Amino acid sequence: MTLRLVRRLYFLGVGVSVLLVLCGGTLDIDWALLLGLLLLAATVALEVKYWRCPYCGEHLDRNLFASYCPRCGEELDYDQDLRGLL
Repeated sequence: MTLRLVRRLYFLGVGVSVLLVLCGGTLDIDWALLLGLLLLAATVALEVKYWRCPYCGEHLDRNLFASYCPRCGEELDYDQDLRGLL
């Protein structure tokens, strides 16, 4: 998994969950509302677990377009494989 993939999954998860919550709330569809909230929770969990610096392992905060790690100052490579580092 790479930082680029984590960022794409985050945006996709937030987008789909917002659509599900809006449709579920507006059209009174309980399963869509519940599914949207569960997807949003899973998306936040993904961001907390995997949105980390590949060098120092610290969380990259909420800056999804950071060029450098705010903790160690290393330049971020969004295509570096994170599997062995986390």
